[in-house]
Amino acid sequence: MFADLPRLIAVFRALDANATVASNGDGTSSAKFQGKTFTLKPDYRLIAAPLDQAGKDWWLEQDGSLFIRNTDGSAQGFAVQ
Repeated sequence: MFADLPRLIAVFRALDANATVASNGDGTSSAKFQGKTFTLKPDYRLIAAPLDQAGKDWWLEQDGSLFIRNTDGSAQGFAVQ
């Protein structure tokens, strides 16, 4: 489950005004983004946002994980399938 789902939705909608995100009831969420549907699998631990990502709402790590900055300044990673 995402720690800050409204923030996740806001970040997606800033990139695609028609984006939707809905819980699947199993800890994952489905996102429709730019006409495609994806399954988002969140990492349940929150981290302090890295200094090299200051000012970014989201970023991609080298392992393919995406991170969203939460409204409290923490960050949560997730895999996209």
